Amino acid sequence: MNFNEFSIYKMTQEIRHDRAYLHWDSIGRVWHEMARELPGIELLRGEPAVTSFRWKNQYELAATLERAHVIGHLAGSDTREFFDISEKFVELLVSRLEIEVLTRIGFRVQYLKRYESREMAANAIDALRLTALSDITLFGIKSNETKEFVIRREDETLGVLLRIQPQTETIDADFPPSFHELRPIHSERHGLLIDVDYYTLTPVSSDLYRPRPWMELAGKTIKESIEELLGGGNGSKR
Repeated sequence: MNFNEFSIYKMTQEIRHDRAYLHWDSIGRVWHEMARELPGIELLRGEPAVTSFRWKNQYELAATLERAHVIGHLAGSDTREFFDISEKFVELLVSRLEIEVLTRIGFRVQYLKRYESREMAANAIDALRLTALSDITLFGIKSNETKEFVIRREDETLGVLLRIQPQTETIDADFPPSFHELRPIHSERHGLLIDVDYYTLTPVSSDLYRPRPWMELAGKTIKESIEELLGGGNGSKR
């Protein structure tokens, strides 16, 4: 299997920190400045401890007392805009809420390869031969199309959670009686999802954190590791 057959499906940048009580005083200013950067930004949720917005029906930004994130539904789009938005948002939060230490920094990337059926996507996991347990019965359950591969690795400073699994997206739409001439809509799309969550395990001073360089380095590490995994670690392509 060739990694070039996958495209970026979704990216997430998340920061966690000790409770920021200036959230109540300053989060409005953060969103005011983000609205200047992202014209047409839409409010999704506005509560004292949680606020979230959406932009272009593609990006979701949220902030709470103890964490914040940016999610980009990229579907193969250029990642530069995601990096720009994430960097601006994090820098504003750190500055306006006077966040001194980030207790966790996470960068999550999801890659997707389309298949005609969920079964074909599941069979692709078997073809990778990632585990010797693929073909045996465990706990009275025989291997089937719902299988997935999950592994977590951590050292003193960094951790990663890798999940490879079939994915099915479903759209269903029923129309009111006044549109009786229209038939209900049911559509499914299938694929193989590679989901990588790369994160820090030790506190990081906010003065030292540079969002864009960190995400770019994390993304490079993730990409190279997935390429090696799909190639079996010897440069070959399966």
